Amino acid sequence: MSGPKDHDIELERRRQAELERLRQERIRKIREETDRLNREISKIRTQFDGIDRFFASLTQNIVNADEMTNTIAKLKTAKNDCKQKLITVMQVNVPSEPKDISVCTNKFIKDTQNIISAFHKEIKPLEDRIKDNEKMLGEQSKRDELSKKLMAGTDKIGEIKDFNFASAINKITCSDIKESIEGKAKELLSEIEDLINCESIQESDLNTLHTMANNIYQTAFGEEKGFKAAETQYKVIKPGVVKNIEFFNDLYQDYYAEYIVNEELKNINLTAIKTIIPREKYDFDSIEELETETKRLSQESKSMQERNYIRTQIDSVMEEFGYNISKEIVFGEFQKGNHFICKKESDNMGIHIYVSEDKQIMLEVVGVDTINEDSNIGVMVASQDLDTTEQDKLLAEQGNFCNLHPQIIEELGKRGVKFNIKSKKEPNKKYCRKIVITNEYTQDSKTAAVQKNIHVQNKATQKKAQLRALKYGSK
Repeated sequence: MSGPKDHDIELERRRQAELERLRQERIRKIREETDRLNREISKIRTQFDGIDRFFASLTQNIVNADEMTNTIAKLKTAKNDCKQKLITVMQVNVPSEPKDISVCTNKFIKDTQNIISAFHKEIKPLEDRIKDNEKMLGEQSKRDELSKKLMAGTDKIGEIKDFNFASAINKITCSDIKESIEGKAKELLSEIEDLINCESIQESDLNTLHTMANNIYQTAFGEEKGFKAAETQYKVIKPGVVKNIEFFNDLYQDYYAEYIVNEELKNINLTAIKTIIPREKYDFDSIEELETETKRLSQESKSMQERNYIRTQIDSVMEEFGYNISKEIVFGEFQKGNHFICKKESDNMGIHIYVSEDKQIMLEVVGVDTINEDSNIGVMVASQDLDTTEQDKLLAEQGNFCNLHPQIIEELGKRGVKFNIKSKKEPNKKYCRKIVITNEYTQDSKTAAVQKNIHVQNKATQKKAQLRALKYGSK
């Protein structure tokens, strides 16, 4: 019986345990290094807020704006250029080796320091000119003019759409409310702004903080009792928000290490190595979403590691029986499981091996036709599309494989890979198929690629995604 053969496949428990031990040890080492890398990336993200605040502090009190138009334009260009350079550097292609991650982190630190130093050097003359201009105009004159402009908007205090913290704090500063409330309101709003700008905040907490900020802002212009109530309400929810941020950060480190291990395992069998760029914290709206993704990656990499081990053992055994080391074939960008070909050196015959995600394996004799040696894209040609000569050769090879198959199973069993035979099919021309190694996927595979960006598109309207887009631009 040498048509296609289907089996359930599993590893001995001892082998499974050893593979998982090795995987966990690698995750531990990777996390030690990525923790440092992520801390540095977070520091740079914080710099974005600092750069914007620095720009605002220099320009918000300018009285004679016409005279300083050119200076402000140059300052804004320098700010935007600096931020764009930092965005580019933050797109880190993370190495999978711990020692290389350390080198990557050191390079990241050096590159970002150089960008920020160059920015401050470039804007120093502009900063000096703005400050000189302020001195010439006189502090009192400047203050009076600014107050007039700002007080014009405080006659009727309403909710600030999407809450503009800079505007709110300026309006409070230029109002006639009690000095104690003014100072406290500004302190609370600055504190809330820092929490909202944290990339590890959950979408739900972000919405709550926006409500708290608006409440504090509104009540600052009313009775002191109302303001105190708003302050108390914020202090009640703040510890929970901070705790969620800390938990999110810790969980993200787990995700980051799991992602690198997962992509590393995928790259083992790829001709063209994919870059390793984990998703940003801004991509996750909640702890639950991040936790789910981390667990998924863990399960996927555990299964992948076992499949890779099985593949390595199959390669070794098939080589003993005169076949080349297997080549992975991809039939579609979003296919399930893995397809391999072990080809005979002497002719265009081979064994097609399919390993599913739920550890089922199928072995079948196939013809192999190669259009592009460097490609791993495969197209399956059905029996009815082959000529009679090809069908006869494949049918004869199915018969030859009948004696070889039990020996392959026996050898793999010695290596801890156990097969439970589900079905054996008799040799038949309907099972005569050929795999063509070509340059592109079929149309169906291309159509599937349309699904790739749905998740990102669905997130576009959420506040956390909008916050990221405002700071760093669209992806």
